[in-house]
Amino acid sequence: MSIPISKPHLDAREEQYILEALHSTWISSTGQFVQRFENDLAAYLGLPHAVSTTNGTAALHLALATLGIGPGDEVLIPDLTFAATGNAVYMTGATPVLVDSRADHWNLDPDSLENALSPRSKALIVVHLLGHACPMEPIMAIARRHSLLVVEDCAEALGSTHADRRVGGFGHIGAFSFFANKVMTTGEGGACVTSDPALFERLQDLRAHGMARGRQYWHEFVGFNYRMTNLSAALGVAQLEKLPLLLAKRRQVRQHYDALLEGLPGLRTQFTASGEVTDWLYPLFLDEQALGLGRDQALEALRQAGIDARPMFYPLHLMPPFAGAPQAASLANSRRWGLSGLLLPLFPDMEPGQVEYVAAQVAKLGQRA
Repeated sequence: MSIPISKPHLDAREEQYILEALHSTWISSTGQFVQRFENDLAAYLGLPHAVSTTNGTAALHLALATLGIGPGDEVLIPDLTFAATGNAVYMTGATPVLVDSRADHWNLDPDSLENALSPRSKALIVVHLLGHACPMEPIMAIARRHSLLVVEDCAEALGSTHADRRVGGFGHIGAFSFFANKVMTTGEGGACVTSDPALFERLQDLRAHGMARGRQYWHEFVGFNYRMTNLSAALGVAQLEKLPLLLAKRRQVRQHYDALLEGLPGLRTQFTASGEVTDWLYPLFLDEQALGLGRDQALEALRQAGIDARPMFYPLHLMPPFAGAPQAASLANSRRWGLSGLLLPLFPDMEPGQVEYVAAQVAKLGQRA
């Protein structure tokens, strides 16, 4: 059996809308589907404004640039995150400051956050990693006390909630990714969302080369070309229409995994969440001493069995681009989570037999030591 890490759910609706966009001949960054996608995304999140982008990294960079982040500023980010979070900070000329994870969860630790502050701290990127929302009350309280601008990295968390609110609307700007392995997809693509009308205008202007409103080809400032195509937006409209179904199917797969993997020695699979979880991939953490083999050995065994499992993200401080970045006093928790974790396949159309096969191979890991 060969099982991919992820697979998008696509059917006749996506084909219909893409063909409509194709036949309209509006295939670049202008067309009915771009505005429709932005309106539908904002409505789903319960926010007034959404600005689509070429990808999730562009959304993060656009958010930081819109907030005026630049050289001399420090931006606090979790040490345990995908590299795009830190890359976006470097793209502005600012300095990322690495913050530890919680001891009981892989997400950002508020205490470590407060201890990492300096006079140069200007902004914070909160990452709702693996679809688990961060507890936003203590984080936002720290941000308010220290006048920090807050960006939410929701790349893996579309639909996740905290305090009965969907993530993306707690901070000044929320950033999303719609890459093919995400909860829903536009192929490549991303978006920024906000409740602030002034930020909304700035996001739109920066996204389109800084062109003046009402004065075509007059540029008020240096901007970017981060515009989503109408073809991508057509795919996104179709995906948003079925998003509740996609999330429900993902939840069923996760619950099947939970039932099969619960109680296996040397493995941790279940974590208390602060709200409704978006099931992106299935996280699994190994106790190397109890299990008798390390994470990389486990990954190799699963891959030999035809399972496209992935390592948990490496902590940023271990990788060359971030080796010199300022950091909190300790990053021990992020190191532990990052080096002991792996991600199992999870996608809406994953068949029960596939889940059972993966779980059976995971159960064998202790026997391979």
